[in-house]
Amino acid sequence: MITRYVFFNVIQSVPVIFTLNAADGVLTLAALGFLGFGIDYPAAEWGLDVSRAISDVVSGFWWTAFFPGMAITTLVVGLTLVGEGLNDIVNPLLRTQAYEGSVDAKDDA
Repeated sequence: MITRYVFFNVIQSVPVIFTLNAADGVLTLAALGFLGFGIDYPAAEWGLDVSRAISDVVSGFWWTAFFPGMAITTLVVGLTLVGEGLNDIVNPLLRTQAYEGSVDAKDDA
């Protein structure tokens, strides 16, 4: 009884939650590195790279902070979009609503 109603509704959310938590983890790791609580300098870490490049931005070398920041942003947005795409594919309620919405749109045209 529980597996029939609860398990199948919960198991759909696992890949979606995994990708969204991965995006949250990347952002948290970058923030901790930016604040100085992450990995030490010789290791490559995007938050630390942005933190060390702040003084270069004031000097006019904006690209030293721009590219690590864009890498963080691209990865987080990409993981979020993958999670939302998985949610659209896996969630049966969204599939039926999208199908009904597309039928209504064709009838109105």
